[in-house]
Amino acid sequence: MNIRKEIKEFLLKFGEFILIRTEILTQMAKCKIAIKNKEEEIDKIRIEIGDYTIIQIEQKETINEEIIKHKVEAINQLRKDIEELTEKFNDAKSRLINQNKTETGTGSSEEKQAE
Repeated sequence: MNIRKEIKEFLLKFGEFILIRTEILTQMAKCKIAIKNKEEEIDKIRIEIGDYTIIQIEQKETINEEIIKHKVEAINQLRKDIEELTEKFNDAKSRLINQNKTETGTGSSEEKQAE
């Protein structure tokens, strides 16, 4: 009977460990995806600025600085968002490493996997 109880406790602890780990890895993946999407948005805005500038020059018209400023502000906001997402990713990565160190006593393999 004692063996069953010990196995049950072990399985509960292991299940909790896996659940927490999965949640952290999910958060990390969501952050990476969001960062990639923000970077793609920045690239699109840069292309829009370039296309606008080329068209204005080809048509020998003035370039509206307000349009460019608005686009640059959007890029700067996206960069701030990327910084925040990077912080969230790094926090989650630290939690994952700390959880692994707590549970197993080491963290070297987990640090490599988290990157």
